[in-house]
Amino acid sequence: MDVPAPGGTQHEATRILGGWLREVVDANRTSFLTFAPDELTSNRLQDILDVTDRDWQAEIGPYDEKAGPRGRVIEVLSEHICARATPA
Repeated sequence: MDVPAPGGTQHEATRILGGWLREVVDANRTSFLTFAPDELTSNRLQDILDVTDRDWQAEIGPYDEKAGPRGRVIEVLSEHICARATPA
């Protein structure tokens, strides 16, 4: 990111990161997997979807975007990771 002087430009750090990660994913299509917090797009990392889909193992509906069985992005909700199994 070219910043000619302090305060001279305005950018979102995660958008810049998303562009960089797009290049990383593109260069490592079989060995790099992205675990995205919550939603990739709401965290400004959507550039990754230029080179891969979201990993989607269920039926793909008409409103599911950039989803496929071989996608290299897994969107994770922290609620799912932190959930504790309760004995029946």
